[in-house]
Amino acid sequence: MKKISLCIAISFISVYMIGCAAWTQSYMDTIATDDKITAKAVEVSVERATFDIGCDNVVGKALGDIVQQKVYKDGVTKGYAELNIGIIGCDKRVSYLVACTFSDKATSISCSPRLNSVAE
Repeated sequence: MKKISLCIAISFISVYMIGCAAWTQSYMDTIATDDKITAKAVEVSVERATFDIGCDNVVGKALGDIVQQKVYKDGVTKGYAELNIGIIGCDKRVSYLVACTFSDKATSISCSPRLNSVAE
């Protein structure tokens, strides 16, 4: 009886540890995906801002958190994200609302910036 109880306890601990490992990996994948999407959104916003404000020396950064939604269809994960990107350069400031679509784990990302505000 004691051996059976020990086996059951070990089984529960093993299942618990596997669950924790799977959750941790999923969480780490989400962080990596957010970083990739943010980097791409900043990149396309910087490209757009150089045209919009006529300045080649601009710097961009994410303003606030990324809002992300994932859709599962036919066994494939597709995602959509929105974030605000701020750009500073040549004594001007602009912000963009950037919409991004991405594949599972953000191996393919496409972002479109839309001018949100201008401050001079």
